[in-house]
Amino acid sequence: MVVFAWILPALLPVSAIATSLCSNGSELAPDVSHAGQSQKGPDSYLVKDSYIIKLKNNYSIEEHVDYIGSNVSSIGHDYYYLDIFSGYAITTNRSVIQLIRRDPGVKWTKSNSLLYPYTPLLSPAGRKDQMKPSSRQQLKRWRPAIQSVPLSFTLAMQSAAQKLSRFTRDRPLYWALDDAGRTVDIYVLDSGIDINHPEFEGRASNFRGWNTSPFVPLGDPRMGDLAGHGTCVASVAGGRLTGTAKHANLINVKIGDVITTELHVISAIIQVITEHKNKKRTFSRDLFAGSVINWSFGGYDTNLFGLESIIQQAKAHGILTVTAAGNENTDAAADPICKSKDIICVGAVDQAYRKTPGSNYGEAITVSAPGHDIVCAAPSIYSNLYTAESGTSLAAAYVSGTTAQFIGYEKLRSDTGTIIQRMRDNWNVGFLQGFPSRPATPNTFNSNGFKKPNKSPDQPYVGAPA
Repeated sequence: MVVFAWILPALLPVSAIATSLCSNGSELAPDVSHAGQSQKGPDSYLVKDSYIIKLKNNYSIEEHVDYIGSNVSSIGHDYYYLDIFSGYAITTNRSVIQLIRRDPGVKWTKSNSLLYPYTPLLSPAGRKDQMKPSSRQQLKRWRPAIQSVPLSFTLAMQSAAQKLSRFTRDRPLYWALDDAGRTVDIYVLDSGIDINHPEFEGRASNFRGWNTSPFVPLGDPRMGDLAGHGTCVASVAGGRLTGTAKHANLINVKIGDVITTELHVISAIIQVITEHKNKKRTFSRDLFAGSVINWSFGGYDTNLFGLESIIQQAKAHGILTVTAAGNENTDAAADPICKSKDIICVGAVDQAYRKTPGSNYGEAITVSAPGHDIVCAAPSIYSNLYTAESGTSLAAAYVSGTTAQFIGYEKLRSDTGTIIQRMRDNWNVGFLQGFPSRPATPNTFNSNGFKKPNKSPDQPYVGAPA
């Protein structure tokens, strides 16, 4: 299990290190901790004495240690090397950070900062009697997956080629690959998952079989879900009745239900990348098709360089990251996570394709999906098996499941460019309503492309191999 190593400070005086560094006269590496001021978080959104150090490409930790003249772990404590990230985290004081910044091999330093979960709006629970799988016959590898209303409608919206109405006499059906998402891992970075819920049919598991998570800075680290959010999100991405990728593996990477930090999420994604790489080495494409990361956290800090860097690394290794745009009814570009070009940022609409009251908006949005009154699985601490929630978290989960369909069908475990192209070729344009005119929100609606007219009958979606 990955842990944050507690290493006691050594006896080497800081002044001795300062003397050797100051004599070099080199420029300081940028400190990006205060590059922007948060308007939505408390003044204490920076974690005291906790820092992230990013090294330049092809510059090793050994070279860094050699330049400083002392082992990094000896000038601070809680030292943690971030290998794929090419850097490290350390708990120390500002004077030591100033010394570290003198190394020309340091790209930047920054304070660790708090992240907060996007809180959904709860609707009344207890809809399990309405959730029944379709008994329609299969067509090739394709089938209408859900028949019941209202559960089916938000799913049916995402396989139709035209706008649907809830008031038509015939029930719209959700069409999808019969094995949608099979051999794809959807990593759910959230409040935990009730992996024993019947909605998951045994496809949900705790990351690496852990019983506790090292990525939870505050709250209960046990891998279960005490908040309900993670279980709901996982079921919308890959539940047997409620999800868009009904055969995907759902991996519980618990990062907290109250608050987390940039460093803890970076550490979690590093381990996800490692797991993805190991599976690529171990399994054929038929046994392991690829991975998706899903999360629903925002940042108080307007500068999350560390998080943006590791998202970029995940993409380079073949893992697409999908995030919720947030539920603050503001420009999504205010959150640097959504603003990153390497992430899929998802807004939310209701069953009439109108912007939900809370959904963030603007140019940072990649695509929108249903996020109002979404039926999903509830953890065992709830009185019912199912509940209903609203928010961009649910919309993001739908999109994660849709990307898993593309990945699973084409085995796109190393090609995020093709995954993104499949999304663009198949989403519906011009359906959305109710978004502010400025800043303009892309009028793109999530779709698995199943009913698209501009594909051959042998293709499940546009661009798919026949």
